[in-house]
Amino acid sequence: MTGQAVQRRIRQRGQGLIEMALVVPLIILLFLGVYTAADLSNNKDTVEHAVRQGARLAAEIGNDGYKPGTKPWTCQAQDNDPCHADAEIIKAVMPILSAQLPHAVVQEIDVYQPAPCPNGTSWGSGCPPDNGAYQSGDLLNQYNADGTLKTGSPQSYTLDKRTQQHPNEASIAVRVTFQYTSPTLKMFSTTLSQYADIRLAPTFT
Repeated sequence: MTGQAVQRRIRQRGQGLIEMALVVPLIILLFLGVYTAADLSNNKDTVEHAVRQGARLAAEIGNDGYKPGTKPWTCQAQDNDPCHADAEIIKAVMPILSAQLPHAVVQEIDVYQPAPCPNGTSWGSGCPPDNGAYQSGDLLNQYNADGTLKTGSPQSYTLDKRTQQHPNEASIAVRVTFQYTSPTLKMFSTTLSQYADIRLAPTFT
């Protein structure tokens, strides 16, 4: 083998090593990105399942037996205080989240009333507005992940607002805000929320 052939082969090997050094990190980064996307999607699905569970229970609890002038629950400061009803909702949500969110931290749990449907508009025809997502001005109760009331929360979605009188049943929604951090790409962290809303179980007179 001539000297020129040897040098050419050395250059080719060197070029191959350089190309590999450039490509391998990109492949690894792509793989980690795909894993992170799949893991994040799994976390979102878990939270979605949890809020649906909470909203279903909230619809069953309704106004928690509210009667003006009575306070059946020891936590009630006022007769329309939703402390017991909301605590039960949070108790339905948290076991799912605490067991299945290894890479996310729950920051807030909200119970709120979605914006009402315009008069004459039935559910399912663009109603409730924005598919029940929280909008500024909606009646809202904000809680920490441990179920304690968030500082400064007005707790405006009180029991007297949770009418179950058919055909004007109120709707109720549960929203969870959580922070996700990728286990493989530590620099990737994002805050997301999932919600579910449902109409309260009707009562007939």
